[in-house]
Amino acid sequence: MLSLEFSNPGIGELLTVGHASFFRIEGATLYQRPGGELVATHKNWQWQVGTAMFKMARTLGRTVIEFEADGAHRFGPGAFVTIVDGGLWLGPERSKLLAKFIEDKGRWHVFELNQFATTITLMAG
Repeated sequence: MLSLEFSNPGIGELLTVGHASFFRIEGATLYQRPGGELVATHKNWQWQVGTAMFKMARTLGRTVIEFEADGAHRFGPGAFVTIVDGGLWLGPERSKLLAKFIEDKGRWHVFELNQFATTITLMAG
């Protein structure tokens, strides 16, 4: 099972969601699965969860990432996945930038694949 922690670094404001089988990002929208519950929307480089805005989202625990871009491509497991300023990072200290959200396209550019992903799945690793 996997949980996500939304935060505003330096402010101390935290919100944890999950224990979910996995989370799925479709464009700018984040869902908890199974069930398809809407968790957050990515707007202006922040996550909107209900009426609250958060700068960062981070998985709590080892995570596998699957990008759907001309087939499925898996990365990880990594200690954490952090999404901040539109970048999706793997590792506890944001050691590897895997993808960047391109707002005008509504998709994630996966650097290692040099492709745009339509969906991203975050699973416990």
